[in-house]
Amino acid sequence: MRQLKQVGLPVASILLICFYPCAFMFFQNVGEARAVDMLPFFGIFLLTAAIAFLIADLFLRNMARAAILADLGILIVIHFTLICNGIKRLIPQFHNIYFLVFTGVILLGLLILFARKKPNMIIPCGLLALVFGCLTVVNLFMALPTLISAATYQRPAAPLDSQLAALQFHGEKRNVYYMIFDEYGGSENLIHYY
Repeated sequence: MRQLKQVGLPVASILLICFYPCAFMFFQNVGEARAVDMLPFFGIFLLTAAIAFLIADLFLRNMARAAILADLGILIVIHFTLICNGIKRLIPQFHNIYFLVFTGVILLGLLILFARKKPNMIIPCGLLALVFGCLTVVNLFMALPTLISAATYQRPAAPLDSQLAALQFHGEKRNVYYMIFDEYGGSENLIHYY
């Protein structure tokens, strides 16, 4: 049981931290997206976390300590733009490279601290796994009505061509353009460019 906890909690914390942002985006767009659409992003986050984990484990030789550093690293990667934009609002001269160097120094300092002090990080790994697991479940429950309605929706068997033909307009047709603007660019880009 102890061995399972020492391996399972660090792995679970990495998996759930990588999975949560993908699941969050899917659950927010559950009516428009498919579950498989989040898999490439989950793979990218997981690969990034795995590389950070392997580098940290190479120096620390401890799964829990390496997992905590990988967890922190992936959280920084996921929220990098958000954090940098928040700092830029306070300090307009701030550049992203400053934050990158600062976080690199902090993570390197934690790596050195973990190598010297050798703290037991099983409980923090378990807490991170619990928090991100609960966040995923809460988002699932919030999206459940949309998921159920999408799963039970039945399309009409065949188009009603005769009814549609009766509704068609046969006079002079005008050009009508119906534009629906979405915020794919994001509100930050709209503010910056327009």
